[in-house]
Amino acid sequence: ADFHIFVVNLFDTYLAANALGGYDGDGLKHLVGKHFGIALQKEYQRSDWRIRPLPAPMLEYAATDAHYLPHLYVRMASALSQQNRL
Repeated sequence: ADFHIFVVNLFDTYLAANALGGYDGDGLKHLVGKHFGIALQKEYQRSDWRIRPLPAPMLEYAATDAHYLPHLYVRMASALSQQNRL
């Protein structure tokens, strides 16, 4: 179904990591570890996110992952810009 949703200004950390190179991995866990020295727990990564209501541990997991995305954007976009790749 077409929901008439148009995504603009999307920044993909996976693609940014590949474009920048120099990373041993491109997943969020690796990127957060490299940039912030934080070891993200990924026990809910492959959980069934369709269930409702989401249990509190899954909500905390999602919030923790999302917390680092704007900070990664700033760092990675800056690095891409310095390389004239953004």
